[in-house]
Amino acid sequence: MRKYIFFGIALWILAGCAAQAPPGGGPEDKTPPELISVEPSWESTQVPANQSITLTFSENLSPASVRTSFMLFPLNKTETRMKIRRNRVRVIPVDHWEDSTVYTLVFNRSIQDLRGNHLEEGIFYTFTTGEEIPEGEISGQVPNFGKKDRILIGLATGEWRPDSLFNHLSYLTETDHEGFYRFQAVPTGLYTLSGIVDHDQSKSYSPGFDDLVLPESLLVAMKDSAKHRIDLAVVRGNFIPMKYISGKNLYPSVTELKFTKVPSSQTMKSAFVINDFPVDTFQILGKDIRLYHRMITDSLYRFHINLLSDTLGVSAGPFSDTLAVQTFTDTLGRVRWQDNCLVLEPPVDLDTLMVTAFSSGDTSRRKMHALLPGHFEPDDSWKGKDFNGRLAVTVPLPEAYPTILKWTDTVTVRYIAESDSGRFICRVPDMPDKQVGFILTGKNGRYKKVITTPGTCIFENVFAGEYSLWYYPDRNHNNRQDHGWLWPYKAPEIARPLVEEIQIRARWDTEMDLHFEDE
Repeated sequence: MRKYIFFGIALWILAGCAAQAPPGGGPEDKTPPELISVEPSWESTQVPANQSITLTFSENLSPASVRTSFMLFPLNKTETRMKIRRNRVRVIPVDHWEDSTVYTLVFNRSIQDLRGNHLEEGIFYTFTTGEEIPEGEISGQVPNFGKKDRILIGLATGEWRPDSLFNHLSYLTETDHEGFYRFQAVPTGLYTLSGIVDHDQSKSYSPGFDDLVLPESLLVAMKDSAKHRIDLAVVRGNFIPMKYISGKNLYPSVTELKFTKVPSSQTMKSAFVINDFPVDTFQILGKDIRLYHRMITDSLYRFHINLLSDTLGVSAGPFSDTLAVQTFTDTLGRVRWQDNCLVLEPPVDLDTLMVTAFSSGDTSRRKMHALLPGHFEPDDSWKGKDFNGRLAVTVPLPEAYPTILKWTDTVTVRYIAESDSGRFICRVPDMPDKQVGFILTGKNGRYKKVITTPGTCIFENVFAGEYSLWYYPDRNHNNRQDHGWLWPYKAPEIARPLVEEIQIRARWDTEMDLHFEDE
């Protein structure tokens, strides 16, 4: 006999009840309470409209813990009151149970006896005022959940937007430690399925805090004993448009802007205008954008952004601000080494820079190419081996910074050569979709490839380390993974794990045959 409606739920409501002091006298009792009987019996049908549900336990219970642990499904359908006397709990409808309705009473493990012992397992009791208990089932997995995520999956009767579903819930469950969820005994009808990562522990969607969990199929039509497999994906960062926080002029040719969200990597430099002129280039640094532009000779200047999108494609803008110019007045330019790059401050507009490298038994002239203004990367002559030593840097004095009298420095450098990478070659004899994207991810990097036909997929220049391989169906053939959209609803292209613990070695080809499980 089935005694539960949901799978993989351990805590419905945070159990914050204070344990009551145990009665004095006698040996300490550590035996947890057990459910002895329930009336009407499990999965009873045609339950009378005014029938109370009585649960009898093996020990006297803490009334506060019983009330805290209780939840009734469908939610917001019938108001109930509760009578608790010693080891007996009665759930009574305030008015009456609805006709032809399937109910499930849930008591989680926070129920305690008078000595603070908890239930070993939650209680899921299903009954109906109709003629039968339905066999309908909806189950699936959230493959990209985080180990610390508390993911709630909601089911609402009717058609709703994903971000408003938690205001109209009929059923609610929580994923287990592997990201699986299940709804059972779901009556026939049309439902909306969606979820949240409940960061603020409110059991409702808080746009400023929570991430949405979007399903492959938003609407579910339940018929008779249908069983649906529907996976969902966590969409990180929510759908609130980004906001401009502040801007600062770092140097007369460099401006840094701060936003509330990470801008899209698809952003074009034409989006940014300084004093009616487009910028030369820009750099995205997390939630900041660094603009490189022509020299500002006035004390004030204005920037304008007509439209900007975040990583989810949510548009925001326009943004404008007036900033004060920070004039460089130091007599010395500064040099530092960062992320395999030589950085000059203030930035100078040079195409190449010659430096002298000093290491054990080696002194040589090396060339570096401009990656961005003031950022120089080693040329191809560096890329054969690592370098640990010092660089002597002499920068030609630029006319743009007449206050600089000397720009010579020596910096300690640890250069990691690109030869410390390998190739990952995977053979794909068959594909679950017409176009499939692969994501190779690990602590040392994240690499992406899309293939359109079965064959060989090669990841070049992968830094050595341990990786896992994921795949997703690129159903709209745009060569990237789409995270979905709210309304009109667009289903996410869900990435699923394919291979764990792939060890990539430097200067080595790692080969593997890939096989997809049937979904």
